[in-house]
Amino acid sequence: MCTDDGLEDLESEDDLLLTTDRLELAPPRFEDAETIAAVVNDRRIAEMAMSIPYPYGVEDAHRWIEEKGAPQHPALGKYLMWTKGKRQLVGACGIVEIPEEKETHIGYWIGVPFWGKGFATEAAHRIIDHAFTVTEMTEISAACRVTNPASRRVIEKCGFQFRANGIIYSLGAAGIVSVERFVLERPVWAALKAW
Repeated sequence: MCTDDGLEDLESEDDLLLTTDRLELAPPRFEDAETIAAVVNDRRIAEMAMSIPYPYGVEDAHRWIEEKGAPQHPALGKYLMWTKGKRQLVGACGIVEIPEEKETHIGYWIGVPFWGKGFATEAAHRIIDHAFTVTEMTEISAACRVTNPASRRVIEKCGFQFRANGIIYSLGAAGIVSVERFVLERPVWAALKAW
């Protein structure tokens, strides 16, 4: 059964499935760990992400799957992006809580063969719509390395507005990196949806 917001009822709440024109977004499962590791184990991905180590193995994937992304909002969390039909793993996208920053943050990574095809924007739009539809959250934050214009374009296409420059520790870069921080407030999202 499919609801008005495109959310399909599957066998359990853990099987939340969101869909887009080209993607199925589903929570990661332990049986996905080898596939995740094979796709994300690329220095180019790790260096642009904040929390992806390099090299990246199956144990790293298991740890990532175990981490609860959004305990205050159980309908949110991390999703794998699968192509419809061929069922290829494109990447991951999700909204997670960052307690130390008191923020709800969107993040994503895309496998290198799928770069530049609009998948991150497509998934981020769907997950943002889902988040604002099923929760009362007032804003979502995002960040990208200043050296990652592709990620900045995704963030801007989703309606996020620049907030500040900052620094953060990146596992993949093995050090402190400069980032740009953005925020999408509920009223801005609602206005963009109406427009």
